[in-house]
Formats: sequence, structure tokens, C-alpha cells
Amino acid sequence: MTRVDPSLMSPTGEVIGEHKPQEHPQPQPSNTKSLQLHSDSIDLEDRYEGGCWQVRYTLAILALVGIALMYAMRVVLSIAIVAMAGSQEHHGNVTHEASNMCPASNQLADTNTSGITKQTKIVGEFDWDESIQGVILGSFFWGYCCTNILGGRAAEYMGGKLVFGSGIVLSALLTVLTPLSARFSTELLIAVRVIIGIVQGVVFPAINSMLATW
Repeated sequence: MTRVDPSLMSPTGEVIGEHKPQEHPQPQPSNTKSLQLHSDSIDLEDRYEGGCWQVRYTLAILALVGIALMYAMRVVLSIAIVAMAGSQEHHGNVTHEASNMCPASNQLADTNTSGITKQTKIVGEFDWDESIQGVILGSFFWGYCCTNILGGRAAEYMGGKLVFGSGIVLSALLTVLTPLSARFSTELLIAVRVIIGIVQGVVFPAINSMLATW
């Protein structure tokens, strides 16, 4: 019989330092673990992949359509201003010998001139010279360069979808009002173009914010 030192005994009667055999858990079958891992992988795949058509594809297509609309509304006035303000077309010199038509008397004031210059003027609705046309077309970029940083910060706090959609919708409404503002006054047209530039300046930062999220 083995004597135990009373100093090594705990108040409950157990021997200090004595190790008891631990009960080992029953091992799970390997097929159960594999089925669990397979089901977890399927859930993650369905959650992040979204099937054969992923959400990022829809995001890319909608962003492409929005950018196309933005550029169309940006350059539409550059095309329409030709008919709005009129233009002058120069057809070059035509020699008297090669021409089958008699020149007018005022064009033959100088008998030593060997040719004439044909000039056709297209009359427009608005009396804008080249300097005014340049101010009207350049006013868009006055507002566009001011809201790129603000648009990025707004997309981070408010969400890229709201900022992107608001920029496209407001730009479309202001573009529809462009002919009315031009008939009212040239200054109002310039102001409308500046506001269009302001609201379109947030589009690209909003797209960058959404792409970083996805």
C-alpha cells in the first residue's frame, strides 16, 4: 500500500499533481466532413458568383450606357451650334477660263485677277460670332473641372449609385432646356452649360467608387 503525503492532498481529497486519463472525443466519419465542406463551398459560390450572370456585369453595362449618354449630352451643342449660329463656307478660287459661268460685275473690279472666291453664308437663328461660340462651348468645362473631387467624396458617403444616377438625370433635363435658354438669352445658355458641367463632373468619380466596391 502506497502512502500519500498529506501535504500533497487538496481539500477535496484529490492528490495534487495526479493526472487523470482524458476522454477522447469520438472521431467523426470522413465522409461527413467532406459533405459539410462541399455544402459550404456551394453556399459561398452561390453567394459570391451569382450564377452564370454576375452582378458586376450588369454594373459594367449600366456604367457604359451612362458614360455614352454623358458624352452625347456633352458634344450635342458642338454639333447643333453650326446650325444655330450659321456659318460661312469658302469654296476656293475658280479661274475664269475654267468656269462656265460669267462672274458678277463686282467680282471683276480688278481685271488682272485670275480667279474668284466663292463664299456661301448659312444664316442661323442666333447672331453669335466666333468668340461667343467659343465661350458657350467652353463654359461646360468651367463647371466640369470643379466637381471631380467633390463627386468622389459624395459617392463615398451617399453611395455611388445615387450620385451617378443624379448626375445623368440632371444633365439630361438641363440638356432638354438648352434650346429654350438659348432663345431667352446667351448668358442663360452659358449658365446652363456651366451647371451641366457641374452635374456631369461627379459621374466618373461615382463610377470609380462603385468599381472599387465591387
